[in-house]
Amino acid sequence: GDTAADNALNDYEQGTWNPTIAFGGSSTGVSYSERQGIYVKIGNLVWASIVISLTSNGTGTGDVSITLPFAVGSNTENRGIGTLAYFAGFAGLNSNPNIYASSGGATTCRLQHLNNGGGGNGTQVTTLTHGNIGNTAGIRGALMYTTI
Repeated sequence: GDTAADNALNDYEQGTWNPTIAFGGSSTGVSYSERQGIYVKIGNLVWASIVISLTSNGTGTGDVSITLPFAVGSNTENRGIGTLAYFAGFAGLNSNPNIYASSGGATTCRLQHLNNGGGGNGTQVTTLTHGNIGNTAGIRGALMYTTI
């Protein structure tokens, strides 16, 4: 009986996209042995699965970002988070990394982990950078978020 446009579930879509990875916004020199993304969108809710295997992490430096199939919602309730079921070829981590969509309107997600900050108890969240991702790194993960 709810007819509000915000609650409509008549927008159903499933599909694929080719997620790309960048370091500090640069994907120069990045090459892949595997790259797949699938998604299901129901209303403004998106579930996305990401598979990336690198053969080169390129020359960019800075924070890791991975493209999403849709922009993240623009209000504070729309941050997405997910998990990595598999990761290999990473360095300098003190916990398993996770996936998060950090800001409204973003078209990328990031990888983060808990480091030894906060008195050495691993409670300080740090975004992964080029230095954490080896040339042959691989990830398989999923996240859920809402769109604009």
